[in-house]
Amino acid sequence: MCAPIQREIYCARRGKGATMNGQKIHTSPITNLINSLVGDEPSLASRDKYRNDIMVRTYALTNRVSGIRAVGSAVLGLVYVARGILDVYQVIGIYPWDLAAGAIIVQEAGGIISHPDGSPYDIMNGSICVSANQELHQQILTFNREVSGKVLELRDK
Repeated sequence: MCAPIQREIYCARRGKGATMNGQKIHTSPITNLINSLVGDEPSLASRDKYRNDIMVRTYALTNRVSGIRAVGSAVLGLVYVARGILDVYQVIGIYPWDLAAGAIIVQEAGGIISHPDGSPYDIMNGSICVSANQELHQQILTFNREVSGKVLELRDK
């Protein structure tokens, strides 16, 4: 995967690890959700189909994590987890070509990838949940179960 503006080239090979510009990369050692930096794509809430799920999750994350970043690119979100820039990255409603290169890179850098409900990763399902390690992954999956199906109700007070 190439990020030309950042002058970065990411590579991975099953069982051989992941690199950026020829240097090995690894996921973050953060294991607590409250200390984590999470990548999300709230811009996809412009699609009616995903609006409530995205907004509920993003709003609920605000007091459960250290910070939230909108990356703007699924593959960059994945490689940022692989490099340890982000600790978690979640997105729904994207296409297989948005995930293909980044998925192997994050796995080879030590990351865990599944769907937000915890089911095994399938490139044809446009929803992913990526974490730096298993402990953090379990925490974000628990969070996802807590907010699943809730409706965001914001009222003027």
